[in-house]
Amino acid sequence: MFDADTHPDAAEALYERLRSFAVAVTAALVVTAALTGAGALAASGPAAAQESAGYTVSVEFPENFTTDGRQTVQVTVENTADSALFNPVVEVPLPNGLTVDGTSVGSARVRFPNGTTEARTAELDTSTFRSGQSLFINGEEVPANTAYTYEFDVGVPSTGNESVEAEVRPLYNTDLSARDSSTAYAAGFGTLDVTVQRPDGSPVAGADVLIDGESVGAGATSVVEGNHTVVVDGTSVVLPTFERTVDVGETVRLTYTVPATLADPTVVATDRGASVIEGSAGELERTATASRAAAYDLSFVVDASGGRTTVAFPTPSSGAVPASELDELTATTDSGSVSLERFDDSLRANVSAETDATVTVSYDGERLGDVSGDGSVDRGDAGAVAGAVASGSDAGAYADVNDDGEVNAVDAMLVAQYANGERDDSYALSGGD
Repeated sequence: MFDADTHPDAAEALYERLRSFAVAVTAALVVTAALTGAGALAASGPAAAQESAGYTVSVEFPENFTTDGRQTVQVTVENTADSALFNPVVEVPLPNGLTVDGTSVGSARVRFPNGTTEARTAELDTSTFRSGQSLFINGEEVPANTAYTYEFDVGVPSTGNESVEAEVRPLYNTDLSARDSSTAYAAGFGTLDVTVQRPDGSPVAGADVLIDGESVGAGATSVVEGNHTVVVDGTSVVLPTFERTVDVGETVRLTYTVPATLADPTVVATDRGASVIEGSAGELERTATASRAAAYDLSFVVDASGGRTTVAFPTPSSGAVPASELDELTATTDSGSVSLERFDDSLRANVSAETDATVTVSYDGERLGDVSGDGSVDRGDAGAVAGAVASGSDAGAYADVNDDGEVNAVDAMLVAQYANGERDDSYALSGGD
């Protein structure tokens, strides 16, 4: 309860507000008495006042509420009555974690439904319902069935949950009030430092770094704490997308390397400075014949120390891994985890490990012409190829035995001839003719 003896300065200020609107007070009381009668005027207490206020109040923080500069807090007054709300006073007790000062007073404004704003007079004075001071904003008359939004700017010194409470009441009737409060988390900032380089460490001209879809260029960029997506455009090879979480005050470094060639497994992106240990890569490609199944095996060692490392390597030859079978490649590691991605120019292994990790990428295929997958090429396979050709169905990755880019009756004939001993395992005529 407001005590005039305890707060003489606040009492005098409140008196001046009341005196300046004495005529409005008298008129409002007369109209209220005529409309509601003595019984309604006799009702008292906060519950009765809230029910009869005829308007609602809501407090809102910015959608992206951060510690960056001044932030705007909004107090929306929705007049649900069929008559205007005269001379509303918006009182906001000063929140502990926010800076409400002379700048806040000068920023007070009202936002109308059409989006335009108008400055409003405001002041800092002793709170009428909380200890300490409040920000008082002299409101604009709110028409019937209309909402006006009062705004003011605050400083946000630190991260964490912040709460703001607001009360709105007519200047001539301080008991007829409505309140609301809201709490929001003030996010802080960290740094994403992205380097796009060549193997010798020189920068890649024309490379562009995008964070969450916004072009920021290479180097250090301040970002709001949380999850962020990093993409690099404008390079000769497609570089991987990184999803990274940045904490308050943390610097996350990402290094992209654009290799001149992809003859060997090469680190193209890392957030911990990892590389492929020199001399650790070994590759086996086995082209399919009618007597030998296709196979592929690639292994290399990443000197990992946490985080994620993306290693690029050439796509296997179609003889070892048919194009339609690339999704059948598997990747394993003896430390951490690994996943594979396909690109037009290469394959990528995304490695996450705390220690050195041996990565193995492998594929076990079928014999050329073994469309049934039973481990041999026989007349049954020839019939299956012929049936697929006749029906227009897919005969599988190993039916194009003459490697002319299509499966037709010639392939069925060649498989039959091999089954009859008339051709060798490469489908050349036996005897070389």
